[in-house]
Amino acid sequence: MYNLRTVAPIIYGKPAEYFAKDYPRGNLEDFERMLKFPGDKRYPALTPILYPNLKKDATQLFRNTVLLKVSFKFKFGWYKGSSRPFSRL
Repeated sequence: MYNLRTVAPIIYGKPAEYFAKDYPRGNLEDFERMLKFPGDKRYPALTPILYPNLKKDATQLFRNTVLLKVSFKFKFGWYKGSSRPFSRL
């Protein structure tokens, strides 16, 4: 998890402090938009983060670039010394 926290700000394009272990993320609208569609009271099984632009479209399921970046990180690791590890994507 520590390693993922170091690249999460780059993957998600959010401030690094959002991913600190003890940061209170419970009420951050940025994260709520990734986890719930507007008007939803509960978390859906297929959350907005699975779709490009966080908009529900069955034809675009699993096509969010965030998912590609996360899978790339787990498969290939981090490019040491690179300030833009995902520039090839």
